[in-house]
Amino acid sequence: MDTLLEQNNQSQDQALLFLSSDVCSCSLSLFLQKNGYHVSQVFSFLDVITYLDKKTPKMLLIDALQFTDAEIFDLLGLIRNFKKIHIPLLLICELDFVKHFDALEINIDNFILHPVNYDELLARISLVLQFKQFIDDKEAKLSYSHIFFAKLIHDLYNPLLANSRVLQFVKEGVYGNTLDEISGVLDSISRSNESLMKLLDTISLRSYLSSNGLDLYKIERVNLISIIESTYEQLKSLSAAKDVCLQMQLQESYHYGCEIFGDSISLWRMIFNLVFNALKFTKSGYVKLALINRENNLVLEVADSGVGIPREEIPFLFNPYWYDKVSGMRFGLHLVKSIAEAHRATVEVISEIGHGSVFSIIFTLSDSKTYGIDANLSERVLSSGSNE
Repeated sequence: MDTLLEQNNQSQDQALLFLSSDVCSCSLSLFLQKNGYHVSQVFSFLDVITYLDKKTPKMLLIDALQFTDAEIFDLLGLIRNFKKIHIPLLLICELDFVKHFDALEINIDNFILHPVNYDELLARISLVLQFKQFIDDKEAKLSYSHIFFAKLIHDLYNPLLANSRVLQFVKEGVYGNTLDEISGVLDSISRSNESLMKLLDTISLRSYLSSNGLDLYKIERVNLISIIESTYEQLKSLSAAKDVCLQMQLQESYHYGCEIFGDSISLWRMIFNLVFNALKFTKSGYVKLALINRENNLVLEVADSGVGIPREEIPFLFNPYWYDKVSGMRFGLHLVKSIAEAHRATVEVISEIGHGSVFSIIFTLSDSKTYGIDANLSERVLSSGSNE
């Protein structure tokens, strides 16, 4: 009967599957276990497929001496077709096998000649696993780049779309027909474009490629009221053209001020996306942008009288690729949540169909009486920046 030798107390991160029909090869399995690998030894092709159907090892080690060349060739093809992800393969074989088959032809990652030098085997396993990790990291970065560019396009598209609509309204005379009448609107467009230029500057000068767009080298004390007022000025012309009242509510004072340790560009992106989305789904009524205290926490609220969100959809709002028939792709909300969490804030949503929505970004007061990114980290970055 085929047996499966497993050491469950070893790290699953170093899981190896070892195929050998030779019971004496158990000594090799034990050697690998003593050197930190979790080894599952199987003795037949069927065991290999059964194992791979349930688990994915870090590497497959095959003792080719125990099987015919044709059997090994068939097994390797089966494994490559069975698993969509690449599993590194290392063969223990004779020199004649290497001469007979090209390593690329049979799609193996490395081999070691019989008789096996255990130290050499450890070195080859380590080399193959390191190369596999290198490939995995590259693939992850490539996958992340797709998300990054999708976010970037989204961030550029919404402000440009808002400006385009406002310019169309200018052309139609919605704001007036003289330069004096439309100068305020043109100033709003100019400020919006300046914000976009700052965003592009952030991309070009700093490490914009992060999951939430934060640039740790540009952490600063950000006055949240300034960003709120800037966003209000940028979007009030669009709200006026839609016959939606854009409101701004600020307190006279705040318990611990209104400064956030963070990236001003990212915070602008977060607030702009929230207000733009509110305007997008509000046909009439109001959109209110407020900064208030809830006990000692600082809370940014964007409330609207728009179409509302079905209760069953709220848990999925911040998924990166969530889509619904009313609002379409909600990439902006995933972005909002990412930036909020990077600034040690949480997001709350209250909504009801036909009665609008309220999005709250809650900045929790830290033990050091600050809001935003960890104050110690912020101070270190600010200090290092001042010494450059």
